[in-house]
Amino acid sequence: MIRAYPSSNPKRGLQNIRITNNWFENDMIPVLSDYDVRLNGDFIGGMDLMNINGAVISDNTLVNIRGYMRGARGAILCWNRSKNVTAERNLIIGCDRGVCFGSPPTSEGSPITEHMDGGIIRNNVVIDAHDVGIELGHVGRIKVYNNTVMNRLQKEGHGITQSFTLCEELDVKNNLVWNKINCPDAIVENNLSDFDASYFVDVDTGDMNLTELAVNALGKGMPLTEVTTDITGATRSATTPSLGAYEHKEGMLTEILSYDGTNVSIYANKDYTNVTILIAFYDGDKLIAVETTIANLTAKTTNSIPLPFAHTSNIKMFLWEDMDTMAPICEALTQ
Repeated sequence: MIRAYPSSNPKRGLQNIRITNNWFENDMIPVLSDYDVRLNGDFIGGMDLMNINGAVISDNTLVNIRGYMRGARGAILCWNRSKNVTAERNLIIGCDRGVCFGSPPTSEGSPITEHMDGGIIRNNVVIDAHDVGIELGHVGRIKVYNNTVMNRLQKEGHGITQSFTLCEELDVKNNLVWNKINCPDAIVENNLSDFDASYFVDVDTGDMNLTELAVNALGKGMPLTEVTTDITGATRSATTPSLGAYEHKEGMLTEILSYDGTNVSIYANKDYTNVTILIAFYDGDKLIAVETTIANLTAKTTNSIPLPFAHTSNIKMFLWEDMDTMAPICEALTQ
């Protein structure tokens, strides 16, 4: 679908390319005659990128990228003298492989030169990959942070795996992976694999937002400087981020993110009609005034709400669905 060929001169590779906001889908039932005879009909992929440097691959959807033997190349494959690639916020559904950095060391290119030197795989969702969700082979200095991988086809299958030796300085953290993580040459820390589909809103439609039942994922991540937002662009908690690609605070699926004195940003996990935004103004510890306004919030997005008053400090802001119950929707924003 997209292929970048290598050059004999590493300095002539593609520099700082962006592949973003695309839809890749194979909507045909695979038969052997459809495919190259190489790899028994599995010589197919969504992106086959070689000798790229500084590339960003983001916000793409890839569906049913499959080979004849169900061992196709990665939906996103970056290898062969590539460097410093970012793969983020991609949704991959029903492909044989998800995100692959590197390939076997005996394949094209020098077996001494790593297929990927430096890069990060973050905030991606991979659902029902037949073979592996995230694959690393013959790479170095790769970070795999805050991805959600759920392969319901085989619980004992590979979620995140190091397929070959000759890997070094791999870092695998804050991932929500239903299947196995097998990366012997990596620092593997603070990941979760003991959960089920109830952790997500709707796996069948690809809605992997966390539900209230995701008790071991909500707020259980470690802060990482490379992951300050989630797959939707929502700001992550600076102290207790959630595991996986979607961010929510533990027990709080709606959050007041920020207020700049003019607009308030609110992430909503569901649609709200006529919620009350209340701001309390203080002079030191003394409450001096309270202002309210009414707003509607759209589910699973960050809502920017203009406010009819302007104060930037010594305030506390609340969000109420029913003022009579005196129970706010989420914790207050204080600044």
